[in-house]
Amino acid sequence: MAVNASWLEMVALLLVGGRILGTGEVTPLPEDPVVAQIAPPECLIYSSWTGNTSASPDATSSTEQLFSNPKFRAFVERAGHLLHETISKSAGSQANRELQIEAAFQFFQHLHARPGAWYISEIKARGNQFPKISGGLMLRVEDDEVDPIVEIIESLLKQIPPESRSTELIGNSPFSRVELAELGPPITWGIRDNYLVVGIGAGEAKRIAERQRGSITKWLADAKKAIETPRPASFVHLDIRRLVDTIRAFLGPQDAAVFAGVLQAFGLDAMESFSYGSGLDDEGIVSRGLLKLPGELRGMMRLVDCEPLVAADFKRISSESPLALVFQLSLADAWTAFLDSCGHEAAPQDASDLAGHLRSQLQAIDGALGINIRNDLFASIGDTCEFSPSQDRRRGRAAGRSRSTLRTKPNS
Repeated sequence: MAVNASWLEMVALLLVGGRILGTGEVTPLPEDPVVAQIAPPECLIYSSWTGNTSASPDATSSTEQLFSNPKFRAFVERAGHLLHETISKSAGSQANRELQIEAAFQFFQHLHARPGAWYISEIKARGNQFPKISGGLMLRVEDDEVDPIVEIIESLLKQIPPESRSTELIGNSPFSRVELAELGPPITWGIRDNYLVVGIGAGEAKRIAERQRGSITKWLADAKKAIETPRPASFVHLDIRRLVDTIRAFLGPQDAAVFAGVLQAFGLDAMESFSYGSGLDDEGIVSRGLLKLPGELRGMMRLVDCEPLVAADFKRISSESPLALVFQLSLADAWTAFLDSCGHEAAPQDASDLAGHLRSQLQAIDGALGINIRNDLFASIGDTCEFSPSQDRRRGRAAGRSRSTLRTKPNS
């Protein structure tokens, strides 16, 4: 089976830009417990969202107040139209492709508005063949949205030859199946109990349907509990260990050895998983992440073992600053950790040569200046820095601060 490359290009463009549309709705809907049941017992990556509705100007959250402002909403709508027009122009004079782009935009707008989730449970190398991929998607669909969603999906699949399509029953619900042959895994989709179910890979839609009436898997329940937010909006989980194993399987023996050496030398092999959630509270946006690092921290990962920021670190930020950034990073420790990692016995020879070259250059600079760059310069900066540009148009101000109270002077 052959699929026009321009169709694949269109899908790639929409995957990048589609979520930008509909951002005028920022108030998260309540979590849908059925959507969370799509998560398999093990997966490489999982992502979910609650769906959004229009923000109220009476909300206590400053974020919702901003998104309810008519001027801001008009700006967001203009930005959405501009993106729409830019991508639509890529269709040129191809009427069918332009219709597919319009259908894809409608689909991504629906994705943004309703609770949903997607995951990839496996990516397995198969020599010169397309990798084996297993994954899925689930999206809440109201009764009056079923026909429009089906029409949108059928419009997107118009270029798939009829002989590559078939139907099957999963439970009592009819599902459509698309065979992509050498271009990818089979895709099975259908509407079941007011949810759009899409399975990528043989039998995946059936497995999703079986989990649809089950309970949330333990790893997902634990991860969400660890980074719980007052009004959750989105969630992402990466199984870093499995991702690393997946990448290694695509590499040749020599490249795999180098890859493993880099991970070990820089301490990155200690990472197990990463979970990230965002949402709102009564004041604004809340984002929380959890990086699981069992065992001893080594190499560059030692830098994450630091005291968290406290309220006092934000006191010098002006309430009039349109933007403020406070972060913690010790340049002295980062420099030492980087050189130690490059010189680690498991590091590639190129990294070891780089570490030796940098050390010799630093010694030469220290001798020429009569100071120790690491101890006298990097360490004096401290480990907490802030950036807060002033709104004063006569003189912009960018400030850097450390716990040793170093701060740059305002520009004239």
